[in-house]
Amino acid sequence: VFSFKVLGREKDEILIVACSRTVLKEWQEFFKEMAIEVEVFDIEALAVFRGIFKKPPSKPVCLIDLGAENTNIFIFDKEGLRYSRSIRVGGESLTQEIAHTLGMDREEAERQKRKKGISDQRTKIFAVLIKSLEPIREEAGALFDYYYKKTKEKISQVILTGGSSKLKGIEGYLEANLDLPVKI
Repeated sequence: VFSFKVLGREKDEILIVACSRTVLKEWQEFFKEMAIEVEVFDIEALAVFRGIFKKPPSKPVCLIDLGAENTNIFIFDKEGLRYSRSIRVGGESLTQEIAHTLGMDREEAERQKRKKGISDQRTKIFAVLIKSLEPIREEAGALFDYYYKKTKEKISQVILTGGSSKLKGIEGYLEANLDLPVKI
């Protein structure tokens, strides 16, 4: 099942949304069994965006959704969703990397991640997390460069969402490394 929308004036800029018919039917059945009537299914990027903004921004913004399994990076401008990337780095992979690198069990790694985050450069966890967060910083920077080359507009700010956006120090780390204001 798919839908599409032509974005802006350029014919090569099209938003395409697709979902497995089987998956869609499973969700429809789930809601039906719960006696919940669902008229429309939406994609996560647009739903999160509408939860934050009442209308499209006048200047381009980046939404970084730091989830448990993945990080999704979205660029929105006055035309709506323009670009998106998904990378397999999330809160769970950060925890696993701490556990593996520092030789602790998963529960202790999770506790330490939540307690310390990247707010203290003197900790061993700091080095592990910075290395693990690098793909997010790199992908966001590459997407910003691509967007600028296509539009000649710069991203005005970064907004963090998702459970892993609560990681202590991540706001400052991204602000310093992306050279943009960042808020949660």
